[in-house]
Amino acid sequence: MGRPPLPIGTYGEIGVVHVGGRRPRWRARARFRDVDGVTRLVERVGSSRSAAVNGLRAALRDRQWVAPGGEITPDAMVRAVAAAWLRELDESDRAIRTKVTYR
Repeated sequence: MGRPPLPIGTYGEIGVVHVGGRRPRWRARARFRDVDGVTRLVERVGSSRSAAVNGLRAALRDRQWVAPGGEITPDAMVRAVAAAWLRELDESDRAIRTKVTYR
């Protein structure tokens, strides 16, 4: 049996590596499962180990999914989502019978 997926809106273990070069830098990475169910790699770089980790934690904390229209958030009510979907349907080039059926 495989490992269970991350719960939506959470992140896994934070990994930190030293990145060489002229200026010493640190890179912190973690996998984050967005509200669309896709796990993405998020990373931040800092001048110290703690700066990189703190920057990553802030980015993960502030990470929110918002629809292109900006009105649908994780806290949106179903009726608001349905109203937005119906508005988008009305503006589409679908057949009139399809629009009636979907309503």
